[in-house]
Amino acid sequence: MTKVVTIDGPSGVGKGTISEHLANKLRWNYLNSGALYRAIAWVVKNDSIELSNFIELENASKNIHFTIREKKLHIEYKNIEISSLIYNEEVAKTASKVSSIPKVRESILNIQRAFNKEPGL
Repeated sequence: MTKVVTIDGPSGVGKGTISEHLANKLRWNYLNSGALYRAIAWVVKNDSIELSNFIELENASKNIHFTIREKKLHIEYKNIEISSLIYNEEVAKTASKVSSIPKVRESILNIQRAFNKEPGL
């Protein structure tokens, strides 16, 4: 079974920085799960999707692709790299709302499981 370390806490306190340093020190894989929610939030904002429209939200989510290249998470939506576009206050606020939707949480969990590879995450 692959080992997993999770670090929880409020936004903006350095969880990602600590997690990334720890992953590098252990030579493990690193995944910022907050970025997954932010990516969906960016799509919601960009495509003007209502959070109550689960079908449109699910369809849009299928066009988001997450890959790790050179130890960095890369996020593409409709073949456009959006990794650098997801870090702003508006997206963060929407990500908080998006994360409360059970279907979204379920799909994010499936993505996280796909990244769970040896030696650890």
